[in-house]
Amino acid sequence: MMAAVSGIPIANVVDVGVYKGGSVVFRNEAFQPRRLVVIDLNPAEIPPLHEYCSLLDRRGASVSISA
Repeated sequence: MMAAVSGIPIANVVDVGVYKGGSVVFRNEAFQPRRLVVIDLNPAEIPPLHEYCSLLDRRGASVSISA
């Protein structure tokens, strides 16, 4: 699958239904979009995803998390 999309520039990604956050990390690392929007109805915090967002923030990415 990655080979099929590797040459396609992807600027925006929307991920609906986060569960444990693995797909969010995968899509961000694989496609490196300009903007990644993540939506989930469950308001519970996902610690690994928050850690990943903190890492991105330290790298200089603009990260915003709201519940």
